[in-house]
Amino acid sequence: MNKINGLAAAIALAAVPFAASAQSLISYDYLQLDIIVDGELSESGFSEDVDGFALEGSALLHPNVFIAGQSTQGYFDDSGDDAAFDQFSFGVGGRFGLMESASSALDVYGVLNYENISFLGASFSGFGIGAGLRWAPADQFEINASVSHVDYGKNVGAEIEALRYQLRGLFHATENLSFALDFRFEELDIDFGGGAGGDLDYDQIRLGARWNF
Repeated sequence: MNKINGLAAAIALAAVPFAASAQSLISYDYLQLDIIVDGELSESGFSEDVDGFALEGSALLHPNVFIAGQSTQGYFDDSGDDAAFDQFSFGVGGRFGLMESASSALDVYGVLNYENISFLGASFSGFGIGAGLRWAPADQFEINASVSHVDYGKNVGAEIEALRYQLRGLFHATENLSFALDFRFEELDIDFGGGAGGDLDYDQIRLGARWNF
């Protein structure tokens, strides 16, 4: 919870000097709350449903530079007990407008993040790099597709790397309020050394509400 509060405060403070600037069709100044409506952790012979929520946000520091972060709190059943599967990221990104008119826009962006993942009593921290496209075909709709590679580092004799894919749709109900539908797929490669390890898939469907500054 401290990560969530800190993330919200940092992004909100960063966005203050730009809150009065004119908004384009694609906004990088927002706070968003998501609910995991359908989540699953799975590997060979193992599958568990995941519930939870996430807070994410972004703030434009320069017309082409932004900061962004996300904190996800997930919960699944571990032998009859609730277990946490938490993720945190915070970093800096750059965006470039490929096209913009009065009714449509297309951006390409890249991000470099500090990343942390915690589950089953172990915590892993490292860095991730990602890229994506944000396309607003009309002033009320946006589609965002992205892919990221994350090196979560090594702990307790294990090393984790991951590929993350995301497809998001946004409906802008008003200038400030938007609703989101997210599909997220993450493939975690867990290496215990000596050829031992396995793949863990973390799939989510999220519904969210976004406030654009």
